[in-house]
Order: sequence, then structure tokens, then C-alpha cells
Amino acid sequence: MSKKNNWLTSILKRFFISEAEFRPEKGKRKRWILGLFSERSKKEAASTSTDNQHKQRQQEDEVPDLFELRILAAIKIQTAFRGYLGRKALRAMKGIVRLQAMVRGQAVRRQAVLTLQRLQSVVDIQSQVRERGYIITNISNEKDIKIDLNSSHKMWDYRAVSKEDANTMSLSKREASFKRERIKEYWLCHRKSTSESEK
Repeated sequence: MSKKNNWLTSILKRFFISEAEFRPEKGKRKRWILGLFSERSKKEAASTSTDNQHKQRQQEDEVPDLFELRILAAIKIQTAFRGYLGRKALRAMKGIVRLQAMVRGQAVRRQAVLTLQRLQSVVDIQSQVRERGYIITNISNEKDIKIDLNSSHKMWDYRAVSKEDANTMSLSKREASFKRERIKEYWLCHRKSTSESEK
């Protein structure tokens, strides 16, 4: 139904339009009185000349403003570009620093491994030397004990011994061991000389 009302209302509006809408406004009409027209034309001419001067001044003022705007725009562009380059360089530097840290870390690890291996070999050598020394001292102690047991047929006297007697006993033991060593050396030298002469 609303569509039917639309065509009816449009026709009614056309026939019954108020006359106030078609009347021209009185303020827009020009008056052709000579005196008024001439004064108005002078005022308009003066206002147009001042407007022209004002526009000229604005254009002159706008030229430096445009120049300043261009300078400011160039500064902003340069700032943004320098920031971009700085961020790019920072990214590259971070990458280089990361790479250096990795390389240095690997070098330090490699050096630590080599140092530990060398230390391990030194420790192994030291333990071998100690073992040999321990074995040699044990063997020599066993020999000394056997020699002492074989050479001394005396039983220990539990009586109190004077200091002089103890010193003489230890001195005689030292002399006996010295003589034994000389006999061994003589025997080894004599043995070497006989083996060389037989060849």
C-alpha cells in the first residue's frame, strides 16, 4: 500500500505547491541606481585590489613555507632512512657477534678438550712413574729384608743397648751393605767383560 500512496502523494504535491517556493528573493535583485552602483563598484574595486595584494603576499609567504616544508620533509625522510640503515647494521652486528661467540665458544671448547687430554696423559705418566718407583722401592726393601735375614744369624737382644753400641751396630750394617754393593758392581763389570771377550 505504501507504493500506491507514493504516486498519489507525488501528484498532489505538484498541484498544490505553495507559491512561496517559486518567488525570487528580493535581496538577490540588483539595483541599478547610478549613485549606489558607482559607490558599490568603487568599494568592490578597492576590495579586489586589496584582495589581490593579500593573495600576492600569501603566495610570497607560501613559497618559503613550501621550501621549509620540503626541508622538513627531507629531514624526516633522511631520519627514517638512517634509522632503517641503523637497524639493518644492528641486525648485521648482532649476527656477527653471535657468530663470533659461537666460533670463540667452539675454540674454547676445543682448547679445553686438548688441555684435558694433555692433562690426562700427564696424569697417566705420573701414575706410571709412581707405580715404577713403588715397585722398585718394594723390591729393594724385600731384597734388604732378605739380605738382613740371611746375613744376620744373631737373635735380637732385648736388653737395653747403649747409644754407642747402637751406633756401632748401624755403622757396621752400613759398611756391610756398601761392601755388598761393591761386590755386585765388580761381578757385573767382570761378567760384561767376559761376555764381550767371548764374542
